[in-house]
Amino acid sequence: MKKIVTIGEVLLRLSTEQGKRFSQSTALDIHLGGAEYNVAVNMAKFGYEATLASVVPQNPIGNMVIENLNKYKVKTDFVETNGERLGTYYLESGSAMKAPCVVYDRKYSSFATSDNDWDLHSLFKDVSLLHISGITIALSDKWLESIIEIILYAKDMGVKISFDMNYRAKLWDIDKAKNGYQKILPLIDYCSASQLDAVTFFGVEKSVKDYYFEMNRNYPNIELFYATSRTVFSASHHKLQGNLWKDGSLYTSRLFDIYPIVDRVGAGDAFTSGILHGILSSNSLRYTVEFATSNAVLKHSIKGDINLYGLEEVENFLNDGSLIVR
Repeated sequence: MKKIVTIGEVLLRLSTEQGKRFSQSTALDIHLGGAEYNVAVNMAKFGYEATLASVVPQNPIGNMVIENLNKYKVKTDFVETNGERLGTYYLESGSAMKAPCVVYDRKYSSFATSDNDWDLHSLFKDVSLLHISGITIALSDKWLESIIEIILYAKDMGVKISFDMNYRAKLWDIDKAKNGYQKILPLIDYCSASQLDAVTFFGVEKSVKDYYFEMNRNYPNIELFYATSRTVFSASHHKLQGNLWKDGSLYTSRLFDIYPIVDRVGAGDAFTSGILHGILSSNSLRYTVEFATSNAVLKHSIKGDINLYGLEEVENFLNDGSLIVR
């Protein structure tokens, strides 16, 4: 069983009922999420030994996080308990032509303010892959420098590095993000990046069609790029296609017509999990992008941030094509 490590903040999500605004709501649904948390849970569902390194408060809310990770068989040896609050975000659910609205409340959280004291040798012993996202390095200059140190240590131990750009304008501005990405990108092996990322952060001209080639030319250390392309018709109707680029070749999945959508949050992390599974299991690139996209499509059918489909279920869906495919 191959081992994967993710490092990031677990968030408490409080979301409105679909069709209600914050001002109308008298109750909010509770879910746990966060990019690295989502990937860790999904990889554990796929049968990998997944470890999340994080920091949660030393109170019943922190205990809830650890209990949920244990429930999904994610190793919690490196989840520290410190501080008083878990980062939170509020989601006003999308409906009809109204897009979802997110409000963050994560300043001064246990994770954001922590001085992590992980034993890196133990954390990365026999580990195949480390996955992190741009959300973590956006939290503070301290976390940016800490993640760089962690990546360098992991690389010295032979660990491959996966990085999801995951730019969030509500966490940092474009100039600061560019500075952060320029420090991280030379160190990674696999990168989730879209055409918008290519133009905004890699300096690729918008008119360039093979933007993956240009990104790779700027950072030849990145051997594989992956991302989804999404067309939005309404909050409940999207089209989704997966893309994977390696060695000058672009592989695209079938185009999925997703309707109705139950919850799209976490679909990108589900796609990432599918890509990482394909890499770790040495599947063909064609199969990998189809599997990853199928995993992302299935996530749209589940409430909450995490995808709870296992390996066999995704493979059955991939083979059956039971959703509308056009």
